[in-house]
Amino acid sequence: MTELRVEEHLERSEEHYKIGKVLAESNHEWTAVALFYSAYHLVRHGLRTDPIFDDEQALLRIDPELEQHHRNITRHRGRRRSVEREWGMIELALLLYRPVVGKYDRLHQLSVEVRYGRGRSLPSCSAMLGYCDEVRQFHKAGQFQARLHVEKS
Repeated sequence: MTELRVEEHLERSEEHYKIGKVLAESNHEWTAVALFYSAYHLVRHGLRTDPIFDDEQALLRIDPELEQHHRNITRHRGRRRSVEREWGMIELALLLYRPVVGKYDRLHQLSVEVRYGRGRSLPSCSAMLGYCDEVRQFHKAGQFQARLHVEKS
């Protein structure tokens, strides 16, 4: 798989959002999947463009195991190995973008339920649109910048 150019994450997010809205109108369970991928591309864009990753000392102050190359993480759940930690996007978002991570993680969980489960415990499609809209608003407001959130903690 070829890595998207940074700006392509925004294009992909918008495409998935439009599809999610169409699916929501028909009350289709795959609304969760399309909206999750819309949010996913915004988080990926945020990680890839966040200036915190250009400052090694700032990263060390946030977490001694956080490194510049972690901006390229695509896995959702991290793992602890005996020697080193493997970060996941959920852990990075929790650490760096706490105000929006709940909605992002919820969309991730819902998309997993649809893709691998029976899709029985889904909220309304309008609720799922609301989760994605919060991530979109966070991105539009320029909030995918760790310093804005880490300094407040």
